[in-house]
Amino acid sequence: EVCIREKALGILRNCSTTAENRSALILCHGIPRLVQILRRPADLLTANMKEAAAATLWNLARDENSKVTAREEGAMDVLNHLLDDGSEGVVENAAGALLSLTINAENRDHMRATGGIHRLVTLLKSHNEFILENVVTALKNCTANNDENQVLVRDLGGLDPLINLLQNPNDNVVREATLCLRNMASNEENNVLIGRLRGVEQLLRMVNSPTSSDLIKKVATFALQTLANNPANKVLIDRHSKP
Repeated sequence: EVCIREKALGILRNCSTTAENRSALILCHGIPRLVQILRRPADLLTANMKEAAAATLWNLARDENSKVTAREEGAMDVLNHLLDDGSEGVVENAAGALLSLTINAENRDHMRATGGIHRLVTLLKSHNEFILENVVTALKNCTANNDENQVLVRDLGGLDPLINLLQNPNDNVVREATLCLRNMASNEENNVLIGRLRGVEQLLRMVNSPTSSDLIKKVATFALQTLANNPANKVLIDRHSKP
């Protein structure tokens, strides 16, 4: 029976990669049914089942209307719990689904209310680049135009690991961490703290490095422009910029 369920969920995951099939799955109440599966007792769920269900929710979350449905049906809650899973494949897909769902502004507030942001910040220390990319992107979304989330990420100690990720070898991780820091810097206290944690120096290094891609230089410049709204950081930027 477990083998059959794993295969069935795998088929759903594969089917949900096309827009037409996603629409059909949503109309057939696919989201609440997947939530129901993920709420089953742990001994009835294998890692493959959880990974396939989370991946299907990630695919379905591409649909704009499904972002509200997912929150209302409890999908975000089960996905948040999957971030604690021992399987990296499960965590990667759960974080991927959440990065799509947090494009919706109300879902960003829901992440804060249900402990999702705390889990995302904890995962900033992951050594899996695919998990990191999804987690940082989700945090970038959560901190966009959301001062309460920006404050929470700071209070949870998220600034230091975000700044450390600016040295990650994966450009996608670096890009998303930079954009997340740009969001964070719109909060005045965060702006000051990023400077104190040597975030400005790291961003300047990225802008001035001959090995940085044009895109990395561009997003780093955007972040520095926001950080320059603080007088102390502006002095720092002027001091460390190329003559």
